[in-house]
Amino acid sequence: RYQSFLSQEELTTAIQKRRPTKIDIGAVFNYPPKDNKSLPSGKLQTQERELVFDIDLTDYDGVRNCGCDGAKICPKCWSFMGMAMEVMDEGLRNDFGFEHVAWVFFWGRGGGFL
Repeated sequence: RYQSFLSQEELTTAIQKRRPTKIDIGAVFNYPPKDNKSLPSGKLQTQERELVFDIDLTDYDGVRNCGCDGAKICPKCWSFMGMAMEVMDEGLRNDFGFEHVAWVFFWGRGGGFL
């Protein structure tokens, strides 16, 4: 938490050294978040945020009828992921006016977008 990196090289080095199993990307702040404790109270302010939805195929176990469940995925049940992303994309762009949507696929249980 409150980690920040000044360059891609610094981030790459940290990832290679720590080998994290999960990376959460947070907001953009007016000061490096790693300096949070040395700043006066309230000085660290959020400048930009991202909205992230995580869609897991395990959420569709009740309707998957191909024999898969949990993290097991086949081409037939993968179609649920495509349908979920189409519905989300349509709603975000047309109902809420989003212009920049980045889809990210995780070959575990599903995908998401930023």
